[in-house]
Amino acid sequence: MGYHMGFDVALVGIAGGLSLCWDTSISAEIQFSSTYVICSMMKSINTGREFRAYWIYGTPYREAKNEFWYWMEQSFAPTNHAWFCGGDFNEFLWGHEKSGGSEPSHSRPKFLHNFMSKMALMDMGYVGPCFTWRGRAHNGDLVQEWLDRGLVNYEWQTAWPNTTIYHETIVGSDHCPLIVNCEPRSRRSKRFLKFEANWA
Repeated sequence: MGYHMGFDVALVGIAGGLSLCWDTSISAEIQFSSTYVICSMMKSINTGREFRAYWIYGTPYREAKNEFWYWMEQSFAPTNHAWFCGGDFNEFLWGHEKSGGSEPSHSRPKFLHNFMSKMALMDMGYVGPCFTWRGRAHNGDLVQEWLDRGLVNYEWQTAWPNTTIYHETIVGSDHCPLIVNCEPRSRRSKRFLKFEANWA
């Protein structure tokens, strides 16, 4: 795929598996990996900036979510390094981040919200379509959810204040790819304020 280095978490049978690839503009140290996460410390060769990058695949199985999110909260901690935490969390934050299927319960556990609060992480938002995953309910109805996202801490925002996440077109998968651009080109266009529900 044009990258020079990589790290893989093996499949379990014919399921799962994670891959992380990077080129020569980055040096990377893999700190920890499991079925659901690759934790890395990375450094830009050009600028010398270091950052923490954790790549997440949250369990999709309801019966395993309590254990998974408890492990996430116990295993990680806030940091003074710039921190990007992204991937498929298999969780959405608010009811409007789901379309179709059964209505989200107001009493459902707020796994992702609690994790973000404890780790002092904020969502970067996105440019493009709202939903990053689509599938079919048991009755055949289309269901769409915002499951894939990028979270950062204050130090990341200070280092790369213009970071933009793009939701690209779904092709060959039920998820859309996320493109994270730390230094997007400025565009001379009128900007509109978008109020995020979690600001409240």
